[in-house]
Amino acid sequence: MSNADSTVANPSPATDSPKPGGSRCLKCGLWTVGIIAGACGVLAVIGMLLPAEYSVERSIVVQAGTFDVHSQVVDLKAWPKWNPNADREYAIPGQTAGEGAMQTWTEPDQPDATMTITWENPHEGMQYTVLLEGAEVPLKGSIRYQPVRDGTQVTWRTGGKLGNNPIDRWRGLLMDGSLGPDLESGLENLKPLAEKLAEEHRKRAIELAKLVGDQPPPDAPGMGGPGGPGFGGGKKRGKRKGGGRKFDPQAIVDRLFSENDKNKDGKLSKDEVPSRARQFIDFDAADTDKDGQLSKDELLASMRNRRGKSKAGGRGGSKKRPPTDNGSAKKGNAT
Repeated sequence: MSNADSTVANPSPATDSPKPGGSRCLKCGLWTVGIIAGACGVLAVIGMLLPAEYSVERSIVVQAGTFDVHSQVVDLKAWPKWNPNADREYAIPGQTAGEGAMQTWTEPDQPDATMTITWENPHEGMQYTVLLEGAEVPLKGSIRYQPVRDGTQVTWRTGGKLGNNPIDRWRGLLMDGSLGPDLESGLENLKPLAEKLAEEHRKRAIELAKLVGDQPPPDAPGMGGPGGPGFGGGKKRGKRKGGGRKFDPQAIVDRLFSENDKNKDGKLSKDEVPSRARQFIDFDAADTDKDGQLSKDELLASMRNRRGKSKAGGRGGSKKRPPTDNGSAKKGNAT
């Protein structure tokens, strides 16, 4: 056999053996896939151990009483004035304030939403739910009040369930940074509105006190007492120094008539009621016989009725107990 035939019949072993470089690449690829799969598995396990719910809250101190804050919070018509989401389009299909009031909104690139007030109390705050379009479980939120030395601490809280998806639970860790700035902005917008309202109430209380030549009573609207909206969160105060007289509707009526019943007919017309008293007297409601004039009895009954409503609203508020997250009522009184 020739040398040429020997060469063809016995090919070089190096020609048929696998390349060492290709084997190494395959091993590296398998290791990379394994590491990624392992890391994903670890993250999934950790995600399942993360909280199944999230909660975000922010607080601010408002120099106003709980009633002044509550009037802005519980009235859905007032929400656009201080809510941080200015690009929302709101609609209120029914009642505008109180438990059961609802509002819907739309905003770009977000699902439509419906908010419902589920509980409210002028001393403590309000709770609400938000149901997003396509969602089965509503989000929950609350705005609560706590009287402090400088006024009222208002805390806005929102939260919801994250489900069993590990990705959603990891996303829950970002909620504070995502929603927190909105809550802060809303509270900062609410603060000047409530403080302006408190100042107006204080001025009215002072004017009312001038009608009887007395100091403003501690439970006058705007002065922080339990009988009306005011600075100080509705805390009771002790007896006033200096011998100030007790707030007395009869004294106010007697003084109004003695100073303004010019023709001494025992009645006051609308023109005879002084301007400083008109903001406290609902003339048409007090004029029960609709003769266009107020008798002493009509005015006294109106003021006592107004006073009674103020006490009822200021001291008791809503007697319902605030619900917990599972819908049951808390133990103890709402106040």
